[in-house]
Amino acid sequence: MAIEILTQRELYIPREEDNPLRQARERKQPIGAEAGPHADSGSDFSSAGVSHNYLHDLESFFWLILRLLTARVSHPASQEYAKLIFQNTPGCPWEREVVFKQRGRLAKVLKAKLHDKVSGLAQIIDATRSDILEASLRIGESGTPDDLTHHAPLYDDFRVLL
Repeated sequence: MAIEILTQRELYIPREEDNPLRQARERKQPIGAEAGPHADSGSDFSSAGVSHNYLHDLESFFWLILRLLTARVSHPASQEYAKLIFQNTPGCPWEREVVFKQRGRLAKVLKAKLHDKVSGLAQIIDATRSDILEASLRIGESGTPDDLTHHAPLYDDFRVLL
């Protein structure tokens, strides 16, 4: 699951006019009471101010690939690392958030922990992480996840990974 969804905190600071918390206050409605795509689903994304977008789906797919390469192989070092970032707890494990946000940390850890047969993927996995993070931060600058300039590097990353 995406870091923003797990932590219920945005990786970027939204523009004031796009902030759902501010919009709800202006309408004098309880947070989450506004009608919208999640209103009937019981989702609390709008109540926390995190709006789901395509990057959350791509990031979730990224975590799935990383889990397959660490937890689902017969290699003790990678399985031990997987336990740090894929804990079965509410919220986001500290190591998972740190490894996603810090440049180069994931590549360094993966080179040391991945099975030899897949260790060559460490660099592209870290590049994918970096591109997802950068696209998330750019959404904050442009104000929209629909800006096509965010897509191209991500498509290339996933094409290489798969």
